[in-house]
Amino acid sequence: MGQKTRALKARGELARAAAIYESYTGPFASETEARRMFVAQGLREQATKAKHAAMQFDTFLDGIAAKLVSGGLDSAKNAIATSLTDSRWPAKQRMLGEVARIVDQAGRMDARILDSFRAQVGQSVYVDLDRGRACLKIVRVENGAIVCEDAAGASKGKQRKIAVKALALHERLRRMGPDSDPDVALAKGLIALDYGAREKAKEYFAKTHPALRPRLIKAVKGHYPR
Repeated sequence: MGQKTRALKARGELARAAAIYESYTGPFASETEARRMFVAQGLREQATKAKHAAMQFDTFLDGIAAKLVSGGLDSAKNAIATSLTDSRWPAKQRMLGEVARIVDQAGRMDARILDSFRAQVGQSVYVDLDRGRACLKIVRVENGAIVCEDAAGASKGKQRKIAVKALALHERLRRMGPDSDPDVALAKGLIALDYGAREKAKEYFAKTHPALRPRLIKAVKGHYPR
């Protein structure tokens, strides 16, 4: 009995462990009944508390997804940061840490885009801007902008600064990185929502952290009913 109940408790199956204590009929069953019933009651109380905490945790993650879908990236980040010290979910801290990192990085995509240009300093590359494609020589990245020179045409050699928001959407998406990165998938999904592309957003959300995937997709359906 002891080995079996220890294994169940280690897996968090407290109600099943309690049932074993309650239904034991082996040697000294009558002599140990009071003690077994006491232990079983404690396990059932723990199971009830664990179930309640799990329901609260699910509700919390649903709320994070709702905040993200409604455009509250900063609000979601703050809520997750607060949850990292919540004593109700000690077993969920690692997962919350992963979600916190992904949400934080999703809000830093402009920096990732700028890094992609920083890696091309000294090179002449074609860049798609809101106003069309341009051949640019990347000079440097500073103050959140790309400093470059026109590498072709009548204005060849003319230096200018380009902000990330001046890049065409597909250029921004390409420079964010692969969708296989959970933070990139989340960021692209949020951008897709901004453009009203709900189905595309759900495709991206299906590639982010497993704890967020179904909740984000559900939140899209709830926030943007057909």
